[in-house]
Amino acid sequence: MKESKKLTKEQEKLRFITPGLVGLLIFYLLPLCYCALFSFSATSGRFSFDGVKNYESLLESGTFRMALGNTYFLMATFLLVLYLLTILLVYFLDTSKGTLGVLLISALPMLLPPTLITKCLQELNLPPRLALLAIFMWKYLGFHVLLLKVVEMTMRKEWIEAAVLDRGTKWQIFTRIVWQYLWPYQRFLLIFDVICFFRLFRENYLLYGAYPPDQVYTISHFFFNNFQNLNYQRLSSAAMLALVPVLLLNVILLKVGGRHEMV
Repeated sequence: MKESKKLTKEQEKLRFITPGLVGLLIFYLLPLCYCALFSFSATSGRFSFDGVKNYESLLESGTFRMALGNTYFLMATFLLVLYLLTILLVYFLDTSKGTLGVLLISALPMLLPPTLITKCLQELNLPPRLALLAIFMWKYLGFHVLLLKVVEMTMRKEWIEAAVLDRGTKWQIFTRIVWQYLWPYQRFLLIFDVICFFRLFRENYLLYGAYPPDQVYTISHFFFNNFQNLNYQRLSSAAMLALVPVLLLNVILLKVGGRHEMV
C-alpha cells in the first residue's frame, strides 16, 4: 500500500515536470545542439563539415576578442559593484516599513522602458562604461536590496538574540548569521544578474547604435552584426565560445552555494 502511494506521488511529480522538460528540450536543448553542430559547418546553407576553422577564424579576429573581453570585463565589474553596494545597503538599512517602502519605489526602474532610461542619460554625456554602469545600478540595485531585506525579515529572531547575548558586534552578527542566511538568495541574484547583463544590450544599442565605442562593444553587438550579415556558422561558433564561461560561472555558484546554506 505504501509502495503504491509512493509510486503515485512520483507519477504526479513526473506529470508536473514533464511539460517543462519537453519545452526545455524543444526550445533550448535541441536548438543548442544544432547550433553546436552548425558551428563546424563551412557554409550557411546546408551542413558542410569544416573542422574547427570557424573557431580559429574567430580567435584570430580582433573584433571578436575585443567583444568577448569587453563582455566579461564589464560583467565582472558591474556584478561586483552591484553585489558590494547591495551588501552594504543591506547591512546599514533596517527592516522598518518606511525603509521597505523606499526600497519598493527604488525597484520600479526595473520596469521602466529602456527608451526612458537612455533619454535621461543622454543629457549627462557620461563616459560609455560609466553610463552603462549607472543604468545597471539604477535598474537592479533597489530590487536586490528589497529582496534581501524581505528575506532577512523571515530569519528566526532567536539567532540574533543569542548572538547579542554572546556580545557579538553588529558586523559579526551580519557576517556570521545574516549573510550566511541570505547566501542562497544572493546566489540566485548573481545568476539573475548574468542574465540581466546581457539584457543591457538594449540600452547600449539605444545609446550608441550597432557600432558603439570600443569600450562598450560587447558580444551582443557581435551577434547582432553577424546575424544582420547572415553569417550563421560564424554566429554559432561565437555563441559556443561565449556560452562556456557563463556555464562555468553558474556551476561554480551552484557548487559554492550548497556549502553555505543554513538549515
